[in-house]
Amino acid sequence: MTDINQLVATALHTAEADARMQQADAQFLAVFLALKGEARAARWRGLEYGAKYRLVARQLTAITGEWMPSDVEGWIARYDEKWAAGPIDAAVEGALERLAIEHSDAARLADRLGDLAHRKVERAAATAFTNALVQYRNGVRPELLASGAQLLPSRRAGEAPHLVTMDGDFVCNCAAGGNMHWPLALIIGIEQAFDDMERFDDGDVDPTPAELGQRLSAARSVYLEAA
Repeated sequence: MTDINQLVATALHTAEADARMQQADAQFLAVFLALKGEARAARWRGLEYGAKYRLVARQLTAITGEWMPSDVEGWIARYDEKWAAGPIDAAVEGALERLAIEHSDAARLADRLGDLAHRKVERAAATAFTNALVQYRNGVRPELLASGAQLLPSRRAGEAPHLVTMDGDFVCNCAAGGNMHWPLALIIGIEQAFDDMERFDDGDVDPTPAELGQRLSAARSVYLEAA
Protein backbone atom coordinates (compact mmCIF):
# COMPACT_ATOMS: atom_id res chain seq x y z
CA MET A 1 0.00 0.00 0.00
CA THR A 2 2.86 2.30 0.80
CA ASP A 3 4.37 1.67 -2.63
CA ILE A 4 1.07 2.60 -4.30
CA ASN A 5 0.85 5.81 -2.28
CA GLN A 6 4.40 6.69 -3.22
CA LEU A 7 3.67 6.06 -6.89
CA VAL A 8 0.57 8.24 -6.73
CA ALA A 9 2.49 10.99 -4.92
CA THR A 10 5.29 10.81 -7.49
CA ALA A 11 2.84 10.96 -10.37
CA LEU A 12 1.11 14.00 -8.87
CA HIS A 13 4.43 15.72 -8.24
CA THR A 14 5.52 15.04 -11.83
CA ALA A 15 2.24 16.35 -13.21
CA GLU A 16 2.52 19.53 -11.13
CA ALA A 17 6.11 20.06 -12.24
CA ASP A 18 5.12 19.53 -15.88
CA ALA A 19 2.26 22.02 -15.51
CA ARG A 20 4.62 24.61 -14.03
CA MET A 21 7.08 24.10 -16.89
CA GLN A 22 4.30 24.39 -19.47
CA GLN A 23 3.13 27.63 -17.86
CA ALA A 24 6.69 28.99 -17.74
CA ASP A 25 7.25 28.08 -21.40
CA ALA A 26 4.00 29.80 -22.41
CA GLN A 27 4.98 32.95 -20.49
CA PHE A 28 8.46 32.96 -22.01
CA LEU A 29 7.02 32.59 -25.52
CA ALA A 30 4.79 35.61 -24.90
CA VAL A 31 7.76 37.66 -23.69
CA PHE A 32 9.90 36.51 -26.62
CA LEU A 33 7.26 37.36 -29.22
CA ALA A 34 6.82 40.80 -27.66
CA LEU A 35 10.43 41.61 -28.55
CA LYS A 36 11.01 43.34 -31.86
CA GLY A 37 13.77 43.37 -34.45
CA GLU A 38 17.30 42.94 -33.19
CA ALA A 39 16.16 42.64 -29.59
CA ARG A 40 14.37 39.39 -30.48
CA ALA A 41 17.36 38.14 -32.49
CA ALA A 42 19.76 38.86 -29.65
CA ARG A 43 17.52 37.08 -27.15
CA TRP A 44 17.42 34.03 -29.42
CA ARG A 45 21.22 33.95 -29.69
CA GLY A 46 21.48 34.00 -25.91
CA LEU A 47 19.40 30.83 -25.48
CA GLU A 48 20.87 27.36 -25.05
CA TYR A 49 19.58 24.63 -27.35
CA GLY A 50 17.11 23.15 -24.87
CA ALA A 51 15.44 26.52 -24.33
CA LYS A 52 15.23 27.05 -28.10
CA TYR A 53 13.65 23.61 -28.47
CA ARG A 54 10.96 24.28 -25.87
CA LEU A 55 10.28 27.73 -27.30
CA VAL A 56 9.78 26.46 -30.86
CA ALA A 57 7.76 23.45 -29.68
CA ARG A 58 5.46 25.75 -27.72
CA GLN A 59 5.05 28.04 -30.72
CA LEU A 60 4.24 25.15 -33.07
CA THR A 61 1.74 23.79 -30.56
CA ALA A 62 0.01 27.17 -30.43
CA ILE A 63 -0.13 27.42 -34.23
CA THR A 64 -0.73 23.85 -35.45
CA GLY A 65 -1.63 21.94 -32.31
CA GLU A 66 1.10 19.34 -32.84
CA TRP A 67 4.73 18.94 -33.89
CA MET A 68 7.41 16.41 -34.70
CA PRO A 69 11.03 16.63 -33.45
CA SER A 70 12.20 17.13 -37.03
CA ASP A 71 9.88 20.15 -37.32
CA VAL A 72 11.34 21.74 -34.21
CA GLU A 73 14.92 21.05 -35.29
CA GLY A 74 14.23 22.51 -38.72
CA TRP A 75 12.80 25.73 -37.30
CA ILE A 76 15.70 26.08 -34.87
CA ALA A 77 18.13 25.84 -37.80
CA ARG A 78 16.15 28.48 -39.72
CA TYR A 79 16.08 30.86 -36.77
CA ASP A 80 19.79 30.29 -36.08
CA GLU A 81 20.52 31.37 -39.65
CA LYS A 82 18.02 34.22 -39.67
CA TRP A 83 19.13 35.68 -36.36
CA ALA A 84 22.87 35.10 -36.57
CA ALA A 85 24.92 37.99 -35.21
CA GLY A 86 25.57 40.70 -37.78
CA PRO A 87 28.65 42.94 -37.89
CA ILE A 88 27.19 45.52 -35.50
CA ASP A 89 26.30 42.98 -32.84
CA ALA A 90 29.65 41.24 -33.20
CA ALA A 91 31.40 44.59 -32.79
CA VAL A 92 29.36 45.57 -29.71
CA GLU A 93 29.76 42.19 -28.01
CA GLY A 94 33.47 42.20 -28.83
CA ALA A 95 33.92 45.69 -27.41
CA LEU A 96 32.06 44.87 -24.19
CA GLU A 97 34.01 41.65 -23.69
CA ARG A 98 37.33 43.38 -24.35
CA LEU A 99 36.54 46.21 -21.93
CA ALA A 100 35.51 43.72 -19.24
CA ILE A 101 38.80 41.86 -19.65
CA GLU A 102 40.89 45.04 -19.70
CA HIS A 103 39.36 46.31 -16.46
CA SER A 104 39.66 42.88 -14.85
CA ASP A 105 43.37 42.80 -15.76
CA ALA A 106 43.78 46.33 -14.37
CA ALA A 107 42.12 45.24 -11.11
CA ARG A 108 44.55 42.34 -10.73
CA LEU A 109 47.50 44.65 -11.39
CA ALA A 110 46.25 47.15 -8.80
CA ASP A 111 45.85 44.27 -6.36
CA ARG A 112 49.48 43.21 -6.86
CA LEU A 113 50.59 46.82 -6.35
CA GLY A 114 48.54 47.13 -3.18
CA ASP A 115 46.41 49.96 -4.61
CA LEU A 116 43.13 48.90 -3.03
CA ALA A 117 41.20 52.01 -4.04
CA HIS A 118 42.08 51.59 -7.71
CA ARG A 119 41.38 47.85 -7.51
CA LYS A 120 37.86 48.61 -6.29
CA VAL A 121 37.22 50.99 -9.19
CA GLU A 122 38.53 48.55 -11.79
CA ARG A 123 36.58 45.63 -10.36
CA ALA A 124 33.40 47.69 -10.48
CA ALA A 125 34.08 48.55 -14.13
CA ALA A 126 34.84 44.92 -15.03
CA THR A 127 31.58 43.83 -13.40
CA ALA A 128 29.64 46.60 -15.15
CA PHE A 129 30.93 45.66 -18.62
CA THR A 130 30.29 41.97 -17.94
CA ASN A 131 26.72 42.69 -16.86
CA ALA A 132 26.27 44.96 -19.88
CA LEU A 133 27.38 42.11 -22.17
CA VAL A 134 24.84 39.79 -20.52
CA GLN A 135 22.07 42.36 -20.97
CA TYR A 136 23.03 43.00 -24.60
CA ARG A 137 22.95 39.28 -25.37
CA ASN A 138 19.55 39.15 -23.68
CA GLY A 139 18.26 41.67 -26.20
CA VAL A 140 18.45 44.87 -24.16
CA ARG A 141 19.00 47.94 -26.37
CA PRO A 142 19.05 51.62 -25.40
CA GLU A 143 16.21 53.73 -26.75
CA LEU A 144 17.36 57.11 -28.03
CA LEU A 145 14.93 59.85 -26.98
CA ALA A 146 14.29 63.13 -28.78
CA SER A 147 16.21 64.92 -26.03
CA GLY A 148 19.32 62.88 -26.78
CA ALA A 149 19.01 60.89 -23.55
CA GLN A 150 19.04 57.10 -23.71
CA LEU A 151 16.51 54.90 -21.93
CA LEU A 152 17.21 51.37 -20.71
CA PRO A 153 14.91 49.04 -18.76
CA SER A 154 15.72 48.09 -15.18
CA ARG A 155 16.91 44.54 -14.56
CA ARG A 156 14.47 44.35 -11.63
CA ALA A 157 10.74 44.11 -12.27
CA GLY A 158 8.75 47.08 -11.09
CA GLU A 159 11.72 49.46 -10.82
CA ALA A 160 12.03 52.64 -12.86
CA PRO A 161 14.05 52.47 -16.09
CA HIS A 162 17.53 53.96 -16.37
CA LEU A 163 17.71 57.34 -18.09
CA VAL A 164 21.26 58.11 -19.20
CA THR A 165 22.28 61.63 -20.19
CA MET A 166 25.55 63.26 -21.13
CA ASP A 167 26.83 65.90 -18.73
CA GLY A 168 30.50 65.96 -19.61
CA ASP A 169 30.38 62.23 -18.88
CA PHE A 170 27.48 59.80 -18.97
CA VAL A 171 25.21 60.10 -15.93
CA CYS A 172 22.28 57.87 -14.97
CA ASN A 173 19.16 58.97 -13.11
CA CYS A 174 19.41 55.99 -10.73
CA ALA A 175 21.24 56.00 -7.41
CA ALA A 176 24.53 55.03 -9.10
CA GLY A 177 24.60 58.35 -10.97
CA GLY A 178 27.92 58.72 -12.77
CA ASN A 179 29.49 55.69 -11.11
CA MET A 180 30.17 52.81 -13.44
CA HIS A 181 27.29 50.33 -13.66
CA TRP A 182 25.84 48.29 -16.51
CA PRO A 183 23.68 50.97 -18.26
CA LEU A 184 26.68 53.31 -18.58
CA ALA A 185 28.92 50.39 -19.55
CA LEU A 186 26.49 49.30 -22.28
CA ILE A 187 26.33 52.74 -23.86
CA ILE A 188 30.12 53.14 -23.63
CA GLY A 189 30.57 49.70 -25.21
CA ILE A 190 28.26 50.59 -28.10
CA GLU A 191 30.12 53.84 -28.74
CA GLN A 192 33.43 51.97 -28.60
CA ALA A 193 32.11 49.39 -31.08
CA PHE A 194 31.22 52.05 -33.63
CA ASP A 195 34.62 53.67 -33.14
CA ASP A 196 36.22 50.27 -33.77
CA MET A 197 34.15 49.75 -36.91
CA GLU A 198 35.24 53.13 -38.19
CA ARG A 199 38.92 52.55 -37.44
CA PHE A 200 39.14 48.97 -38.65
CA ASP A 201 36.85 49.03 -41.68
CA ASP A 202 38.14 46.30 -44.01
CA GLY A 203 36.24 47.03 -47.21
CA ASP A 204 37.91 46.35 -50.54
CA VAL A 205 37.82 50.05 -51.36
CA ASP A 206 38.51 52.61 -48.66
CA PRO A 207 35.49 54.90 -48.31
CA THR A 208 35.85 58.64 -48.23
CA PRO A 209 35.32 60.30 -44.85
CA ALA A 210 31.88 61.45 -45.99
CA GLU A 211 30.90 57.96 -47.18
CA LEU A 212 32.16 56.40 -43.96
CA GLY A 213 30.27 58.92 -41.88
CA GLN A 214 27.08 58.24 -43.84
CA ARG A 215 27.58 54.48 -43.45
CA LEU A 216 28.02 54.68 -39.69
CA SER A 217 25.15 57.12 -39.32
CA ALA A 218 22.89 54.75 -41.25
CA ALA A 219 24.08 51.79 -39.17
CA ARG A 220 23.36 53.68 -35.93
CA SER A 221 19.87 54.58 -37.20
CA VAL A 222 19.05 51.00 -38.14
CA TYR A 223 20.43 49.77 -34.85
CA LEU A 224 18.38 52.17 -32.75
CA GLU A 225 15.20 51.64 -34.77
CA ALA A 226 15.53 47.89 -34.39
CA ALA A 227 15.85 48.10 -30.62
